[in-house]
Amino acid sequence: MLALLGVMWMFAANLPVGSAPKPVALPHFPDRLHAFVWRNWPLVPIDRIARTVGAKPEEIVRMGEAMGLPAPPHIPLDQQRRTALTIIRRNWHLLPYEQLLQLLDWTPEQMAYTLQEDDFLYIKLGSLKPHCEPIVYQPPGSTMLQREREIAHIVHEEFPDGLPVPISPLFHFVSDLQKRAPVQKREPRNELFSPRFCYSYFALYGDPLLEKQADPYPEGYLARLHDAGVNGVWLQGVLSKLAPFPWE
Repeated sequence: MLALLGVMWMFAANLPVGSAPKPVALPHFPDRLHAFVWRNWPLVPIDRIARTVGAKPEEIVRMGEAMGLPAPPHIPLDQQRRTALTIIRRNWHLLPYEQLLQLLDWTPEQMAYTLQEDDFLYIKLGSLKPHCEPIVYQPPGSTMLQREREIAHIVHEEFPDGLPVPISPLFHFVSDLQKRAPVQKREPRNELFSPRFCYSYFALYGDPLLEKQADPYPEGYLARLHDAGVNGVWLQGVLSKLAPFPWE
């Protein structure tokens, strides 16, 4: 494991950092560890949150519930894939690259590719990576425990019935759209455009022909598009992966 972390550290050191300023301060939390737990509670499995900071899962659960958070939710793999960019944004000013890779369960190559190719993500993040010290779990002292109780009091005061729980899991609409809808009779009409192309509403970034990812056009969804008058779909590809570049 130490050898693997060493390799990850070496590759992470080559990820872009820009001016590497100080991260944005979070004075409303007792420390960065509590902010880390709060921000990732609904998005990352507890065991991975704990492993990232060298804690036991039960220690993380105690901390989250002490701040008034509900029981940790079940987070399916598909949701984890679809919230990767949100996890990056929430932790950009909290974690160094090494721990961010652990939290995502990514390789440095995955991070580099996403920052560069996924809709200019690194530019949207300011073209910089704040210089963050690693977060290491430490048992809370009396001051920390008191601040946890204060945060829980605020949560209970603002949400006396408890924090809202989604009626359905995140991205549940994806499974709904994959089911074919009842066919509705459409009146014949003269189409202004042909072909009528559409891009998948829930496609993950990447090349759907080369990469193992969720199918952007399952059969039920294609049927829905057809019923709506769509007669073509658009697939994304990265030029450098489709053909050799004649320049560096």
